[in-house]
Amino acid sequence: MQCRILFHDRELQRFDWCKIDPASEQDDECGTADSDQLAEICAQSAQTIVFLPQQDILLANPQLPPRASKQQLAAIAYTLEESLASDIDDCFFALLPQQADQTVPVAVIERDIMESVIALLNRQHINARLILPAACLCPWREDDELLATLCQVEGGLLLRHGVHHGLFCQPSVLAPVLQQLTKSVDASRKRVDIYGEGIVPELDDSEIFSVNRLSAIKLLAQPLDSANCINLKQKDFLSSRQWSGLIKRWRWPLTALLLLGLVSLAAVMVDSWHKQQQLDQLVQRQKTLLAQHVPGQAISDRPKDQLVKLLSQSRGGQGQAGFIDFLYEFSRLKAGFDQINIDKIVYQKDQLIVNLEAADLNSMEAFRAKLESARYPGTIDNVSINPDKTTGRLVMKEGA
Repeated sequence: MQCRILFHDRELQRFDWCKIDPASEQDDECGTADSDQLAEICAQSAQTIVFLPQQDILLANPQLPPRASKQQLAAIAYTLEESLASDIDDCFFALLPQQADQTVPVAVIERDIMESVIALLNRQHINARLILPAACLCPWREDDELLATLCQVEGGLLLRHGVHHGLFCQPSVLAPVLQQLTKSVDASRKRVDIYGEGIVPELDDSEIFSVNRLSAIKLLAQPLDSANCINLKQKDFLSSRQWSGLIKRWRWPLTALLLLGLVSLAAVMVDSWHKQQQLDQLVQRQKTLLAQHVPGQAISDRPKDQLVKLLSQSRGGQGQAGFIDFLYEFSRLKAGFDQINIDKIVYQKDQLIVNLEAADLNSMEAFRAKLESARYPGTIDNVSINPDKTTGRLVMKEGA
């Protein structure tokens, strides 16, 4: 079962509905309801087709060069700008492929209306297969004499004057609209098919048009040529169009955020470059020191790892402390004595010899006092006291 919905106006509060059997195209049940009944009416239907009020939709057929490019299709909005009551940025443009006569059928609707329709359908958990202009319901057939067909809808008339042409008008302005249409078609097109008795009876006496009165019809129960209808529910509206509108509204904050991000990224890159420079300088100093203490040895790009490897290879036998143990103990003792600098470290004859330099004698004496808690006995000799610095030599060796 197919459920068809025709909204009365842009408020989307009232609508006509019909349930159609697609096989026989016969209506099973029709009526009028409020928007809060939408889910209930369409609950058992396999398909839902929504028709929007024609008075809120502009149907146009601008002509473009054969096999129009994407850039030319994108410019259609500007060719219709004078026909719109709103800014083109506030409208949504739905297109069909270019036709054999080089025209491109276009349906234009305010974006706010489309967003309201989509929001209403989502709230009612309805996935509409098609969202179409109401003019698609007005019958049309190819006939060399047919100028237009008229159907009555809520609040006025639907006037269809082509496969992809249609509009909504009031009965009071129908005659001037029809006269204007005759100027853009062949002179032989004079017949107006009117579905329903009593609709614009003044046309019956017209000397310009040939009026053909037909029986009233149920619009929503008419056979639907969906292939030639412009579906407003296009991927363009549900994805990139919404994002482009959102980006346009927030373009200045986004621009400022982007600039802030670029500045932050530049700062991080500069900081990383400075750190890499410092690391390279540190590695170079390590290589220089290692070359001084290990002559004849090729220095790698990772001198620290190379030093650890060389020291582990040269460690003494079982029971001897070794350089690593002495160095670890010395590092533990020196923690907290940043005012004491190291001039030189030598390991020879199972002893660790460190040349120390302090800014004053008190620092040297405080460090000497801490040596009493050392794991390995240590002494400071060759102390030299000068006005600007105090130097001495630490000798640490394995205990008895």
